[in-house]
Amino acid sequence: MIVRSLNNIFRIFPVSRKRKLERDELADVQISMHAFMMNLYGFFENCAWVLWHRDGLREHVKERRDVGLFNAKFQKHLPAALRAHLDLPAMKRWHIEYLKNYRDALAHRIPLYLPPSQMTKEAGERYRQLENAKIELLKAMDVDGFEKAEAEQSALEEPCFMFLHSFAEDAGSRPLYLHPQLLTDAMTLLEFGKVFLEEIETRDRAADKP
Repeated sequence: MIVRSLNNIFRIFPVSRKRKLERDELADVQISMHAFMMNLYGFFENCAWVLWHRDGLREHVKERRDVGLFNAKFQKHLPAALRAHLDLPAMKRWHIEYLKNYRDALAHRIPLYLPPSQMTKEAGERYRQLENAKIELLKAMDVDGFEKAEAEQSALEEPCFMFLHSFAEDAGSRPLYLHPQLLTDAMTLLEFGKVFLEEIETRDRAADKP
């Protein structure tokens, strides 16, 4: 799901894109953004449950809400290598400021939002002028003029490569560049996954020794 979501986003919305996304393209990119975020969060949750079952932590971590790699109660029972990786400043900051915040917004409050377009200040002024002109053109029943004004407005719009979940300053959201953030997320997952699998395999090999 994560790989497919990434492929969809980069295919529909490459970084070389020069014109704004069409309505259906925008919806498809946002659908893939949502799937990516939920499965990214779910990956770390599933790793926690793997350890809960494998290591017999039922007696130590009894509440389901405490089963989580970033939960302090749960981390006490993790292997040293995993605790050290999760305790890295960059990892802790990524989880606190980004992963939990944006996932919680998506699941409980405001879906991740990719603006349909952006424009410069000068283009915005021209856009408003054309919007006022369109009202007069409608009054004059000048269909051709109206369509030309709309076409000029559309040409002023550029694709927006940033996403967020709220415009409110107190909602913990800030605009993030979409493509670099998703690649950072994927690399974060892969780096942790490598440490996680190495820990599991090391312990399995040790258990197989006579």
